[in-house]
Amino acid sequence: MGKTSEKENKKAHKKESKRKRRRSNSHEDDDKAKTTTPKVKVEENGDNIKQTMTKSVPKTPTSDQNNKKAKKADTPSSSPIAQKKDNGKSQQEAMEHSAFFNKKIQLVVSLLPSALSDVVQSVTKLISNSMLLRFNDSMDGILLAFDSVKICKTKKKTVGGYIMNEMPHIHYNVEMNALIFSPKIGMRLSGVVNELFPSHVSVLIHSFFNATVSADHLRKAGYTFDADTFEWITERSRGSINGNSSNELSLEDEVSFTVDTLHECAGIMSMEGSKLQIVC
Repeated sequence: MGKTSEKENKKAHKKESKRKRRRSNSHEDDDKAKTTTPKVKVEENGDNIKQTMTKSVPKTPTSDQNNKKAKKADTPSSSPIAQKKDNGKSQQEAMEHSAFFNKKIQLVVSLLPSALSDVVQSVTKLISNSMLLRFNDSMDGILLAFDSVKICKTKKKTVGGYIMNEMPHIHYNVEMNALIFSPKIGMRLSGVVNELFPSHVSVLIHSFFNATVSADHLRKAGYTFDADTFEWITERSRGSINGNSSNELSLEDEVSFTVDTLHECAGIMSMEGSKLQIVC
């Protein structure tokens, strides 16, 4: 009898321990159920959005709101878009005579892993060394200056770099504000005469860009080359006693011309012009 009672006690003890384990596991499951996972949070947020959208019934505008809207409609809009529409002709005329543009540029920059300690600084350095003061087809001009360099989001809407086709470079989507020199054919530009030759006249634009006006265009404008003074002069200045300075092309004279042709080689741009006039 003693042995059977001991066995029964052991069985009862095992049953109680199993019950305790089940209870503890059930408590743990309850605790886990109380903790919210990211999926649950997303679903709850989605429900909240739906509720707010269904609850937000459009309110009927009051008389005061109608009066405010009427006043806004009567008063001329001061937004940049409205100003552009009102002054469209003046802006188009200004754009025709200006070769400088401010643009927001988006581009992809590739960096080596050694340049990842400061991504923005490395991107700025790379753009300065490879793109600054060079003609770029995508920009349709020469990059003169840039600022506000910012790393943009990728296609997966994550900020950072990405690797393409197992390449060693890390690619970044970059956005920046850029000042671009983009002359067009038919545009009037001004510069300073820096060279005089029997074949052409060389003009320096904004102390950086080169342009030439050929001898044929100079002759059409009424100029002839004087081999004694090595200057291009007109017949009227040739007949005068002291000459007329406004009709003589000399070094460092300020002139204007019309752009006829644009040339680009290895990022360096040059222009050919006609209808040269001396700026008094």
